[in-house]
Amino acid sequence: MNDQKLDSLLAEAFGELHTPEELAAATADAVRKASFVPAKRLIRTRLVAAIAACLVLLAAIPSGIYLYNDVTTVVSIDVNPSVELSLNRFDRVLSARGANDDGAALLASVPVVGLDCEEAVRLLLADESIRQAASEANRVEIVVASLSDGDTSAIQEKIRSASAAASCPCNCSSATADELQAANEAGLTVGKYRAYTALQEAGIDISLDEVRSMTMHELHELADEHGIELEHDQNQGGNAEHGSGNGQGNEHRTGRP
Repeated sequence: MNDQKLDSLLAEAFGELHTPEELAAATADAVRKASFVPAKRLIRTRLVAAIAACLVLLAAIPSGIYLYNDVTTVVSIDVNPSVELSLNRFDRVLSARGANDDGAALLASVPVVGLDCEEAVRLLLADESIRQAASEANRVEIVVASLSDGDTSAIQEKIRSASAAASCPCNCSSATADELQAANEAGLTVGKYRAYTALQEAGIDISLDEVRSMTMHELHELADEHGIELEHDQNQGGNAEHGSGNGQGNEHRTGRP
């Protein structure tokens, strides 16, 4: 209601009354002020709601940043080159490191940070340096380790899809958080650490430095020479048939394909 209409209504109301002009004016002014209270309250209510929404959003931002930047899974890729990818809970690559010089060179030419795990693995497996090293007799060893020992089957499925898309044969398995920690302490990828422990348990005299300098193919050849079966899931990608691994940390002892 605007001032002109309000004045008109008040004039009609007071027209038949003999009211002092001062009282009529004061009454009109009071009514006019009262008519604006709801609008002011509405604006104030909306402002308070907007501020509250902003505060909720600001409070949620740190949590969202933490969730995105929190590493939950590590994927190690071994053939030669060897690399490790650290993933967040959304399967995005937060960081990537070369486990050897060839791995560092690969990551320098194929940047994968920020990509979804499947796309990152596909690009790496499609690179010429890995394609030249990989074959049916020398599969890429990919190990997925959850820092909370959670289910990694979804990530393994992405890796198998990436392997098939890149036409690169691989063995994909899961590992526990304890295995990952032990491998990190030894300065090895999980795949190489498993080979190292298997050789050690079989009585083969081999040092960590020797394992670091060897390719996965050389480690498998050494194991084959001594009749040692290295451990990995039967979940295979690329041109191989999928096995029966459940992708939840259960390992099956198998020989090389």
